[in-house]
Amino acid sequence: MRQLTGASLLRTEAKLAQRLIEEDARHETRKAELQAQKDNIINEVNRCAQVTCRQLCAKLFGVCPRELRDYIYSYLLPDSPVVLQHCDHRDCDSRPCAQGGETLYYFVEPHSHLFKTTYVIPDFSTELLEKFYRTTTFDLRDHFAKLGAFRSLDRGNLGIIPANYILNVSLFIQCDKYDFDGITAPLASPNRRYRLKPHRALLADLEALFGFKAGTKIDLHLLVNRDWLSNAYVAECWECDTVIPAILPTLRRLAAAGTKAMLCFDYFGWGVTIDHGDVTTEEIKSGLSRRIGR
Repeated sequence: MRQLTGASLLRTEAKLAQRLIEEDARHETRKAELQAQKDNIINEVNRCAQVTCRQLCAKLFGVCPRELRDYIYSYLLPDSPVVLQHCDHRDCDSRPCAQGGETLYYFVEPHSHLFKTTYVIPDFSTELLEKFYRTTTFDLRDHFAKLGAFRSLDRGNLGIIPANYILNVSLFIQCDKYDFDGITAPLASPNRRYRLKPHRALLADLEALFGFKAGTKIDLHLLVNRDWLSNAYVAECWECDTVIPAILPTLRRLAAAGTKAMLCFDYFGWGVTIDHGDVTTEEIKSGLSRRIGR
């Protein structure tokens, strides 16, 4: 009796195992069918969107002048001005920023289809990218060495060179990392563990600012470690007395080339625009004195 009962249990167990296998197979089959249906729907929607978008683009170019098209592009782009910070890929795992990539700036991901010829006509992508460059402030932090590659980057092989369109660039100069002929005491950190660079290295970096179109505005933020200073006025006076005389000749040449360099005395604060070739250190100091009421 026990043997019969044991055999019956084994048969029942085998049947249950087989049913489970069959149920799993049916589940996987149904799952694959649903995924195929979903893929088909997405493909149909995309095909419809591609046809509709291309027709709309063609109509846009047929009835609207460039001024109106630019107005429409402003709704497709992020709010202007946008500040895009440089990503060097070393610590970045975010999509679509792939480590080791060469592209310095990516257009926002939700709008990536606006640069695909399956959705829009090439002229649309071209004008949209031009508008994007003209209305965006590009913040390269202190990556002066990246400027050459950034200016010449032809995103999407559309023949749009950024240097021909960009109007706003932002960079910063970490002043306390340079030795201005030994004048570093007001900014020196007692725990500094790095060697100061000669200020001629800064002058070499500033040469990378040449190459943008006339009229481009470049914000140069003069930054110092204010933790070691008694007040902000000390930092600004030091910058006027030490940093500005060293870089002013380069800024004058920029002004003569049609570039507007804005010297900012902290990252979010006031500054002075170097827009003519004969601006003097005294003018800048005078502006500083008026600002602080001295």
